[in-house]
Amino acid sequence: MSQETVVFYVGIPRLNARRAPRIEDGNIVDLFVIGDPLVVLADIAEQTADGWTWRRLADSDVWVAEANSADGRRLLDTAIPPVDESSEPQTLYALGTVRLRETPEIAGDNSIGQLTKDKSVQVLAAVRQLSLDGWVWRKLADQESTWIAEYNARSGKRLLSARPPTIVPDNAGTRPQVKGRVRVNGRQFLLDGKPFRFVGANLRELPFYARRDVLPYASEGNQSDQLNAMRDMGMHVVRMHACHRSVSLQDALPLLGKTLNTLQHYDMLAIVVLNDALGSFWVPGDERFHIRTLGHLDKTLYFHQEGYRENYLPYLEAVVAAYKDHPAIFAWELGNEYAIQPQPATPADSEVFLLFARAASDMIRSIDPTHLITTGLVNTGHVAPDDRPGLDRMAYGRRLYGLPNIDFVTVHFYEDNAEEQSSLPDLEIARQLDMPLIVEEWGATGEARAETTRSKLEFWISNGAAGFLQWGLSATPFNIGVGDNDRGMDTYAGRNKAHYQPTFNLYKEWSGRLKDS
Repeated sequence: MSQETVVFYVGIPRLNARRAPRIEDGNIVDLFVIGDPLVVLADIAEQTADGWTWRRLADSDVWVAEANSADGRRLLDTAIPPVDESSEPQTLYALGTVRLRETPEIAGDNSIGQLTKDKSVQVLAAVRQLSLDGWVWRKLADQESTWIAEYNARSGKRLLSARPPTIVPDNAGTRPQVKGRVRVNGRQFLLDGKPFRFVGANLRELPFYARRDVLPYASEGNQSDQLNAMRDMGMHVVRMHACHRSVSLQDALPLLGKTLNTLQHYDMLAIVVLNDALGSFWVPGDERFHIRTLGHLDKTLYFHQEGYRENYLPYLEAVVAAYKDHPAIFAWELGNEYAIQPQPATPADSEVFLLFARAASDMIRSIDPTHLITTGLVNTGHVAPDDRPGLDRMAYGRRLYGLPNIDFVTVHFYEDNAEEQSSLPDLEIARQLDMPLIVEEWGATGEARAETTRSKLEFWISNGAAGFLQWGLSATPFNIGVGDNDRGMDTYAGRNKAHYQPTFNLYKEWSGRLKDS
């Protein structure tokens, strides 16, 4: 495909940009105004049945309508449109902190003030200047020589928006009472009306044992190997993924359903993870978003530009709709280990993640009113604003977990990283919001793993954690590629095998203690 481009200018007061070349409700991802220069691919155009010719932007998969052959209307043209000098000022809203400048250029000595997030400013509709570095500048309506950057025509980064902000307040709403088998009662769970604390394991690959393109060395029977070991330890909760990048939705749905039926047979429950921020178990089609460290999602493409609406939300919607009534579901999880990448997280980054979490959790709840919902975060430090003075992680965490359709807190940590210390604020957030917390991932790495695991169980359960899940369980006869050779629990990896039985016995002991307490 040719990479040649052409510049069109918006010729109408406001133009909607869409995630797909069609006009329908909910299919708007951005807003451009008269005079905006849009760089589109010269050889990409699509004609739809209603007469519209669509063009795709060169730097994204966003589409805009160029003209309508049925009635002759043109929305874009190669010439800069004439602007009515007497037109009313346009109101724009800051997506983050934006500098005010004396001249339309970015320079260290050219800052005369700032506009903070969500605040509005009025700019002259008729005055727009494009600088050599790609920034589109707007002149303030009520000041003689003050300019502000609206967006960058090259990178697509937008600082101001014509859409009023969507505010997620500190108290985002009353949490509805979920009436499924698993419910929340303060900081504890109830299962079929009785207090429920548990140990469990991560088997992220559990639905995919029959897929050789996912697990080339596994067989379908290995699923039973894993669940038999969990049953023998008294474990009741499995955390597993509903997706893999190489498995289509159509193929994944029956695999998930079959696995949920198997778990029901074992009298176990599943935390169903609906995406992955890194690794391989993410929604198919999202390849272009996983371009950061370790394959992490890019914050601009995925959260700021709402790339999650492209594949993730439709996948989520289909999975939840298919299994919303299944009794083996403990909870739906938005995704595994979302984080703001690249770091550090700015306040604007954290705000768009909050909007993402609300959009996803609200969609789940609208389909399924009977199962719980959680985030899957390592801890809130991975999405909260960085630690500059004036930025309050605890306040942000209360807003995130105060969302009306998020039901409990998650943390992940290992013996060989510092995330346990970074998860202590989340323990306090759970206390302040009077909601449960689960240690979703834990793995010991030292030479006294059972003893270390015992101390972590003692600390976190005694401080209010309702569940504790082992990472990297592999109870198969030989290595089938599903465990973790450094942090896992198996009988074959050199660093793990001596610790398998003592850790097995420990979890069996603790499952009895939690059941009887």
